[in-house]
Amino acid sequence: MQITFNKSFFQRFLIVSLYSLGVLFLFGMVKGLDYRDKVNLWVIVPSYILFFNIASEGNLLIDHYLDKKLPWFLYARKRLVIQV
Repeated sequence: MQITFNKSFFQRFLIVSLYSLGVLFLFGMVKGLDYRDKVNLWVIVPSYILFFNIASEGNLLIDHYLDKKLPWFLYARKRLVIQV
């Protein structure tokens, strides 16, 4: 499998990264995390962004694979069960 980095990949990476920062910020507001501890932020924020991007790309790879093997218009129920 050949991995290509094009404009859409970088756009997706940026959008997912911003989304992950928003989720982290909202989670911190709900849980009452202290953002003044700079040491933890240097570890938490990049790892959170990395996790979200890996999960997003993994889901896209699974979706593309299932599109080839089980198209929605032919196997809707089976695809729904497998993908969920």
